[in-house]
Amino acid sequence: MPFDVYRNGPLTYRKTDTGFILYSFSEDRDDDGGKMGVSKEGKPYMWNSEGDAVFWPVTHLSGKK
Repeated sequence: MPFDVYRNGPLTYRKTDTGFILYSFSEDRDDDGGKMGVSKEGKPYMWNSEGDAVFWPVTHLSGKK
């Protein structure tokens, strides 16, 4: 499992009803349950100082698929 420097341990892996989620605690070093922060424009932003950096499932940040 890849290392999460913000958690000082492995990335967080959690089973969900539809599969799993894989995330880092991110800069705030707080477990937000895999909820990604948002940009000033209100769009999901992976490396926001608030929220988690979610690696899976992949989020379409542009809103387009």
